[in-house]
Amino acid sequence: MSENSALLNRFIQERLRGEIVCLATQLNLVAHLLSKPMSADDLAQIIQVHSPSLNRLPRYLMLFGILDENGGIFSVTPLGSLLSECQEESVKHRFIYASNIIFKVAKHFG
Repeated sequence: MSENSALLNRFIQERLRGEIVCLATQLNLVAHLLSKPMSADDLAQIIQVHSPSLNRLPRYLMLFGILDENGGIFSVTPLGSLLSECQEESVKHRFIYASNIIFKVAKHFG
């Protein structure tokens, strides 16, 4: 793979990572897990989404260092806690704001 191709692939990966974190933020995943660590199925029931679809989201968040998992129970890492409104250094609203801007800009080109 050429250097330019690798760079563009990295852009794609970064964008996907950002969208996954933004989705988790919009679903208040961190807030629910801060109140009580739980399984993906329990989390899906609380936020009222399709359990098999949600199952992958916590696993991606583990890869990014946002969640931990022990015996099928997910909990929030110190990095992940920054996606909670309760934290002084919270970046939750920045993720939501950035996602909304990207969506609005994309609408004008579609």
